[in-house]
Amino acid sequence: NYYPSTKGLFLHTEIEVVDLALDQEDLTIVAYLVEDEFEAPQLNNGTIVYDYKHHDIVRESLDGSVWGQQLDAEHLDNGKYYFNYIYEVPDAYDDTSSHLVIFVRDDVTEEVYQVIKHDF
Repeated sequence: NYYPSTKGLFLHTEIEVVDLALDQEDLTIVAYLVEDEFEAPQLNNGTIVYDYKHHDIVRESLDGSVWGQQLDAEHLDNGKYYFNYIYEVPDAYDDTSSHLVIFVRDDVTEEVYQVIKHDF
């Protein structure tokens, strides 16, 4: 749920590990705020392009952790992991041109198992 008037965001995630051969202690959930497009200077072949359009810029982690939160017993209920996020989109970022990327990754192998792009 996103509330534009306050720029407040509530995200509820539910994770079910399908491959039980995975070491669940190595899995983390990561949630990022990503801005679709941003115009800023960019050095291109030795020339500064002042109105360069950058795309899909990772702005912040919703929980402040770059690598996410470990799937642990504290978040486990009936075979699924639940993580909730409360987040306020900073005024510096355009909430009309942003989305969330949520994924589960393996800390050891760096493999990503599931990715969801969620628009506001």
